[in-house]
Amino acid sequence: MCSIVGIHGVKGSEDLSGLVREMLKVTRHRGPDSDGVANGNGWCLGHARLAIVDLTGGQQPIWNSEKTALVVGNTEVYNAPELRVELEREGFAFQTRSDTEVILQGWLCWGNEVFAKLRGMFAVALKNTETGEFVLARDAIGIKPLHYGSWNGGIVFGSEVKALLTLPKFPREVNRDALHLFLNLRYVPDEQTLFKGIFRLPPGSFASFSAGGGNELNIQRYHEFPRSNPDISEADALEGLEEKLVQATRRHLLADVEVASYLSGGIDSSLVSALAKRENAKLRTFCMGFGEPTDEVEDAKKVADWLKTDHQTVMLENRPLDSLAEAIWHVEEPKVNCLQGYGIARTVSQQVRVVLSGLGGDEAFAGYVNNDYLYPMTLLPSWMRVPKVFSTGIIPSRWLSARGASLMRATDLALNLRNPLAFYATLRNVFDHNPRTMNEIYLDAPKHWHGMTHGVLEKYWDKTDPDVLNGILALEAKTKLVNDFLLTEDRVSMAHGLESRVPLLDQDLMDYAFHLPSHFKYRRGTKKYLLKQVAKPWLPEFVIKKKKWGFSVNPYLLFQKQLKQFAEGELTPSRLKDLDVFSPQWVDQVLKAKPSPLLRWHYFNLWVMCGYSLWHRQFIEGVPHGR
Repeated sequence: MCSIVGIHGVKGSEDLSGLVREMLKVTRHRGPDSDGVANGNGWCLGHARLAIVDLTGGQQPIWNSEKTALVVGNTEVYNAPELRVELEREGFAFQTRSDTEVILQGWLCWGNEVFAKLRGMFAVALKNTETGEFVLARDAIGIKPLHYGSWNGGIVFGSEVKALLTLPKFPREVNRDALHLFLNLRYVPDEQTLFKGIFRLPPGSFASFSAGGGNELNIQRYHEFPRSNPDISEADALEGLEEKLVQATRRHLLADVEVASYLSGGIDSSLVSALAKRENAKLRTFCMGFGEPTDEVEDAKKVADWLKTDHQTVMLENRPLDSLAEAIWHVEEPKVNCLQGYGIARTVSQQVRVVLSGLGGDEAFAGYVNNDYLYPMTLLPSWMRVPKVFSTGIIPSRWLSARGASLMRATDLALNLRNPLAFYATLRNVFDHNPRTMNEIYLDAPKHWHGMTHGVLEKYWDKTDPDVLNGILALEAKTKLVNDFLLTEDRVSMAHGLESRVPLLDQDLMDYAFHLPSHFKYRRGTKKYLLKQVAKPWLPEFVIKKKKWGFSVNPYLLFQKQLKQFAEGELTPSRLKDLDVFSPQWVDQVLKAKPSPLLRWHYFNLWVMCGYSLWHRQFIEGVPHGR
């Protein structure tokens, strides 16, 4: 994979190539092998390359033979060979074996319809110097990032936000609304970022700019997940799903370098590894441990022995928060789930350049524990699911005690049985429906923050879909999957020049998964029902029956091991005053409370607050990696 950056339609006489090279410099970890820049009147595109396919001939930017159009791309297009044959029949000649050149020639042949033909992960910028047309595009699922903003009368873009911040006088200001959403969900669910004025291009979209030199974005979607088909039989569903899984894994092994696999011992990574092992007898697998009772290293080792892979266990350091500032610099958000991926990628990148991940199975096939609560709620008659708001603060605050926190959560769930979206948001620990909680956690909460998270999620919720659970899974795929898990996966791997591929998020496989009704995904308390049926011939029984356990650090154990001390040093009264967001009283209350597993939500928020302080110091105050 790579880094792409660029400037388009700016006014003035700046040295655009010099500015773009500075943008590339701060994202060079994404593409350590080579870089290139192309520029014209008022525009400049840059690229830093991690060579995976066509190692010697795929340098970018790539021009067409007439030198009238060019592309820079962060791409792995797995159906590029088939599209190349089709384009050659149309008379297009190729200079490289690069999949990125296929996108350029496809754009010249089919226009913006090319993006719907691509299967893979990509973020691209295309420029036609004859017509003046300029387009940004992102893959259907949102696997690869693309950020943009306004600067000097034009548009600037980059694979990472930090590239934009290198530009002279580019504003560094916190988007406090996005920060509020982040604290509720631990990610920002929509196109906003934590930086005011910097946005993300939505998945499955392209943004075109007028050929006359204007810079108003015209964003259009080219992909939407389908609704489920209630008439498909289980036998047909089983056959179709296995076919899509095999196809997806085979596609994701396309490379001119070695491809390894993550292996946690759960069904998703185990199935991906099993299918990959069928194609590659010398497959290497990697697992990470945290030195905690919840580690899955023994389960992973059992699966590796069963599959006969070359397996390695990576142990995260005993003080994981020592790497938090460094990880946040790369992730660009105060993520609580970034340390484990950052740690394993650092080790794996020293041995291979490409690794397969099991990410995506939970979103497509109802794998989360939350579905044990969601599915029974969706069975209520439709006439009972009429709009009903969250509780409005009459319930005691969740901060009073560990037992009080659990009681409040249970009560909120009961009050929202008639509203699937509100019920889901409560399961995801959204709290801004409760003014008391808002007033306790913040110094000063603006009125428009009340209920904001629910309002943003509602944009992604199709309440007319009769398959309620599938609708919620689609919401998660459009929000949490792309702006939490995929964002983190991209940053922690590319921080070390490692390409992480996600076969379970293959577009054809994902579309097929959403085509399946939810009773094939959750049945009689069994999560991932159909996926487990497919996996039975490929995996040992203990994997199929294994209880779901997230690949994450336990916040309760971390609080006792390091987080309490870390927060006492980072969230001092003077620092909290400077940040002007969080209540010192709340921080003090959590730090002094008797440690309890029931306070894991509090510890997560304390962790986010520490991360935000580090993030603010690095990106707003301009002190790189500083504590």
